[in-house]
Amino acid sequence: MNEKYYIYISIIAIVIVFVLQYVWFYTTYKVLENDLYMNIDACFKVAVEKELLARAKTAHIPSGTTVPSNRNGNVIGGILGLNDLMNRFDNPRDLKKLDSIYVSELAKMNIHDLSFSIAVIKTDTTYYNSESVFDRDTTFVLKTRKEFKTHIVPALLNLSEGVQATVVNPYRKVLMKMWLLLLCSLIFTMFIVYCIIRQMRIIILRRQIARIRQDFTYAMIHDMKTPVSAISMIGNALHDGTVEDKPTLKANYYRILNEETARLLVLLNRALTIAKFEQKRIKFNIQEVNIPDVICEIADKFKTRTAKKVTFSTKYGHTHLFYTDKEYLCEILDNLIDNSIKYSCEQVEIMISTSEQGQYMELKIRDNGIGISKEDMKRIFRKFERGTNVSVSGHGLGLNFVYQVVKAQKGYILVDSEQNVFTELTIGLLLNP
Repeated sequence: MNEKYYIYISIIAIVIVFVLQYVWFYTTYKVLENDLYMNIDACFKVAVEKELLARAKTAHIPSGTTVPSNRNGNVIGGILGLNDLMNRFDNPRDLKKLDSIYVSELAKMNIHDLSFSIAVIKTDTTYYNSESVFDRDTTFVLKTRKEFKTHIVPALLNLSEGVQATVVNPYRKVLMKMWLLLLCSLIFTMFIVYCIIRQMRIIILRRQIARIRQDFTYAMIHDMKTPVSAISMIGNALHDGTVEDKPTLKANYYRILNEETARLLVLLNRALTIAKFEQKRIKFNIQEVNIPDVICEIADKFKTRTAKKVTFSTKYGHTHLFYTDKEYLCEILDNLIDNSIKYSCEQVEIMISTSEQGQYMELKIRDNGIGISKEDMKRIFRKFERGTNVSVSGHGLGLNFVYQVVKAQKGYILVDSEQNVFTELTIGLLLNP
């Protein structure tokens, strides 16, 4: 399957995860909300009855007084009749007492710290024409994020009055019950999303690596083709004997043969060395090195082999000798100076300076080339990576090679640059590793 389809599937999977989480959360919220409302409503009905019974115990009612009831003679009718009787003997409903009893009933259901109010409601007897209507009614019953309104509990025998509780901000109570679920859901969602995003990044990275490897393979083959073609052509000429009577041309052919062979070996050795570094199979030959001698030797080599006009300037610190692998040091300087010349205009100015910084020998190579962008500076030391503003052919191995060597010797490498102005690379190597 094409990798882009995996990306599409991953995006769809993220959307599905969020949708499922939302459905799960919403369903759970509604279940808990309904459960909370049922408990709040039931507790209020019990509180109204207990408040009435509490008044009846303390009421002074003449003996022989009967409790009025409705024509059905049911329990609810008896309770309403008792309330009518309390009102007749100046013992009306005590809302503060009802409030206290309601809090106590809610506490029994493990519901605490609710903000509520209790109000007496005038009812329309043409609609509320029986006690059962109050239980079935949803006209005045509200269940929103901002408040819960309980069922109206009838208060008089003629059903013209009732009491109702309004609970403010009940959703906080629901969310408090869901905090553990919310936390687990959040962690689970974040983990799933992280895994999917990680998978997408791996897919994208694989695509980039495949493209970079293709570019690298093409560039490597292209660069190897030139010396191989030159070696093949010179080999044929020498074999045919066409230059036997031309000693100057023959000597020139031998020189070109050596140079192209050396160039081919440099390409192969660089790729091989990086592979050894990654497999941690590299070994260093530590010896005393005179840094000015090494720099002069390499600078002279570049002056003779480049077509550009290159000006070298040097500035050495007090310390000239330190211990390192001379061969790899030469490779580092060769890479950096080669980049300075390659990515500069026809007039190349290279400044090389050394100084002792604590336990490190610090080398700085500064040029007046095209520079490196801020974004490119974050990735130029990766294998196969090249600057986005370069048009010269290359493999993306040079700076990675330098980075691998420096890190393997417990050193450091820094880069500072401004596009179209300068580039300065700083290498720090231990004085005595």
